[in-house]
Amino acid sequence: MERCAPVEKKRPDRLDKLLVCEQVIAPMEEHLRTTGIEHREEASLLAGYIIGGDIGIGTTVLLPYTENSAASCTFPLEVTMECVDLIHGAGQVLLAQLHTHPGRFCTHSSVDDRGAFSDCAGLFSVVVPLFGRYGVRRLLERGIGIHERLPNGDWRQLPEAEGRKRLVIIPSHHLVF
Repeated sequence: MERCAPVEKKRPDRLDKLLVCEQVIAPMEEHLRTTGIEHREEASLLAGYIIGGDIGIGTTVLLPYTENSAASCTFPLEVTMECVDLIHGAGQVLLAQLHTHPGRFCTHSSVDDRGAFSDCAGLFSVVVPLFGRYGVRRLLERGIGIHERLPNGDWRQLPEAEGRKRLVIIPSHHLVF
C-alpha cells in the first residue's frame, strides 16, 4: 500500500507549489472586494499544511481586522498575535497573505516589504489590483502580483508564468445525486 506524503509543521524556505481550492479562495475574494468597494485596501491570510517538503496546501482562511485606508493596510499587533496563535493551534503554517492595491500596480511597495504579516522565508504575498474588484481567480492569468519572501529577507516578484505554475487554484464542483 502506498503511503501519503507526511504533513510537516515547518514552512520551507521556498514553496515549490501552493495548491488552493476555489472554495477556499472565494471568501478571501469577497472580503477583499467588500472593503475595496469602500476604496480601502484590505488583506487576508491563507494557512494550511506542507506536504512533500515544499508543497503547500491552503485550507484555512483568516480574515483579520486590519487598519486600512485608500493607500495602506496594516495588522495591529494584538490581531497578529491572535492569528499566529490560531494558525499554530490548528497545527498549520502561514502560507500566504493577500492584499489589495488601489490601482493596477501589483508590485510590492516599500510599505508592503516592511509591513508584511510575517517575515518568514517561503511566504507568498499576493497583490490584488483595483481593490480586489476582479477577484483573484480571473487575474491569476494576467494582472496579479505574486511575491515570495527569500531566505535573505528580500521579496521577489515571480514572473507571471512562474507564478501560475507555483500558485495553483484547483477548480471545485458541487455534485448532487
